Amino acid sequence: MYVDSDEDEKSFEGLCNKYYEPIYNYIFHRIIDKENTDDLTSSTFLKAMKFIIRKIPKIENFHAWIYKIATNEILMFKRGDKKRSKNISIEEYNIQISNFTDDTSENIDKNNEYAVLYKEMECLNEKEKTLIILHFFEKKTYHDISKILNIKENTLRPMMTRTLRKLKKNCLNKYEF
Repeated sequence: MYVDSDEDEKSFEGLCNKYYEPIYNYIFHRIIDKENTDDLTSSTFLKAMKFIIRKIPKIENFHAWIYKIATNEILMFKRGDKKRSKNISIEEYNIQISNFTDDTSENIDKNNEYAVLYKEMECLNEKEKTLIILHFFEKKTYHDISKILNIKENTLRPMMTRTLRKLKKNCLNKYEF
């Protein structure tokens, strides 16, 4: 990945173009706040750029690495802003997501489903929420998630199973089917 500084800038710009939207979406799904998503996405790419400029070690997997930076930014944000990161109502979620998507009927239905799921995920810890969002919202494979979270794939699968059981149990306790 590292070559001359002019080429680094061009290649970093290409990587930013490629990964900006997925990282933005990932951060948005974790914090459900457009303004803070903008800030955290910017700081994620700023940290990546600073690291690349220093040219310390070579980055093997930029995809996993940029998601790690974003995850760390989210966790630092949530630690520093407990009030904002606590509970969000379904109505507030819908307001935030409507700022983010088109107002087509298909998107509204999908957003309502996301709002309910996001609300139910309050029973999960941060790592469990990250697993659900990366796998189901961001469509990452177990292999990708294991690289992003630095967890062995063999450990990740049972962790996901436990997380889904926990989420299912929480939903079954609240709703009668």
